[in-house]
Amino acid sequence: MFRTDMPTEKPALPTLPLSPLTAPATSTDTPPAAPAVGAPELGYTDWQDTSSGKDVQRMLAARHGNPAALAAVLGCRGEIEAPIDSSAGMFACQDLSEPAAPAAPAPQLTVKGVIAAGGELSANTILAVNEAAQQVGDQPRRYVAYDDVVKVGGSLAWRANNPGNLRNASTKIATVPGAVGSFAVFASMEAGRQAQKDLYLNNYGDKSVREAVAELTPPSENNTAAYLEELASQGIKLDETVRSQIEPLMEAIKNSEGMIAGTEARRVP
Repeated sequence: MFRTDMPTEKPALPTLPLSPLTAPATSTDTPPAAPAVGAPELGYTDWQDTSSGKDVQRMLAARHGNPAALAAVLGCRGEIEAPIDSSAGMFACQDLSEPAAPAAPAPQLTVKGVIAAGGELSANTILAVNEAAQQVGDQPRRYVAYDDVVKVGGSLAWRANNPGNLRNASTKIATVPGAVGSFAVFASMEAGRQAQKDLYLNNYGDKSVREAVAELTPPSENNTAAYLEELASQGIKLDETVRSQIEPLMEAIKNSEGMIAGTEARRVP
């Protein structure tokens, strides 16, 4: 027979102390791996595991506080650039070079004049012309620029290579204002002298000097009588033809027109 007073539940087993489970060992110390070629040692393995490229490298270099590695990733150029945190998590190369000094203002001419040839004056030529203008004393502060030289001061006849003070000629290269009207500018003194000679012979060769001078220097612009007296004082025969005494006449006219030399400034780059 079965007993009816037997317990219906099994007695609880005694509780035994359990040894705590040991968690798998983890370490925050990651063994270093070889750095990428050309990059500084970063000190962590993630350098080689950069599936997202330089963005990951940049993040890791910044996290580990390795500015040399960060500079290498960014491509910063040695001593003149360094990495900076330009915004949250965004790094860029900072220019460490000294800011460029502001450009000096371009020199300005202190005298008026005409560029007959050679194009615009360089800054150094302007400085030379200004310096030359300080040397002309009481002479007119004017200039005429040519291919290689700038004539400063002196008389208009000298500056313009125009010993006869001609107003126009087919061989002129420019014109320059005078006290009354404008005058021709020639490439050289020889070219100006040849233009003067051609004009005298072609237009006035068979006229007397007195007649020619009355047309060349009309009383409305000059003291013609005084001009004739000055030519006569230099041996010019006023009632003989221009052609018969062309060379001494041209020399006398050059003296009367006032061939006064000024100062030359060379064109420089």
